[in-house]
Amino acid sequence: CSSDLFVALEGVIDIDVEIARLTKEREKAEDNLAFVKQKLHNKEFINKAPKAVIEETKVKYKDYQEKLSAVEESIKKIKQWGKSDGDQNND
Repeated sequence: CSSDLFVALEGVIDIDVEIARLTKEREKAEDNLAFVKQKLHNKEFINKAPKAVIEETKVKYKDYQEKLSAVEESIKKIKQWGKSDGDQNND
């Protein structure tokens, strides 16, 4: 079960600061994803690691993909909020 919650953030957050924070978070997720992907493409790792470790690594890969998608979506939404705030101020 999931639901969306919308909270008015005007004046509460600095959009540029939040985008910078999320950009760092995105870069970290990209780095983690690349590291895990490299592991999963390493034949030596796949041949020598216990199955449980391989499965755990696959779960991490999926988690990092989801994290990256969520962060990118957050950046997109915040940029949209910033545009709508700017539009309202120009009236």
